[in-house]
Amino acid sequence: MSMEDEIIDIEVIFRICKGGDVVALFPYSIYSNDHIGLINSYMHIGQHSSSSYCDTMQSSKPAKEDGYKDLKEELESIGYNLKIIKRRHFQKYLDAWHKVRETA
Repeated sequence: MSMEDEIIDIEVIFRICKGGDVVALFPYSIYSNDHIGLINSYMHIGQHSSSSYCDTMQSSKPAKEDGYKDLKEELESIGYNLKIIKRRHFQKYLDAWHKVRETA
């Protein structure tokens, strides 16, 4: 485990993109306080990045467990304790975004 052996509890949504790649979306982990809608995400190639929640949800399909198993294991190996969800709760997202804006 890396990240200095820190365990990060986080909610995640796994999606399959048009090219077949699986992406992990962290719907309450705000990427930027400058652009509402950008959240943190993770893929095998590229690893941590930003994603537009709405664009990704519209252009991808829900991933089944056998499709995201490898990515889930990779995330757990670097210190994530994942709670898998299907969609975000918008008010919870707004609360997270406002919290980031307040600390910026």
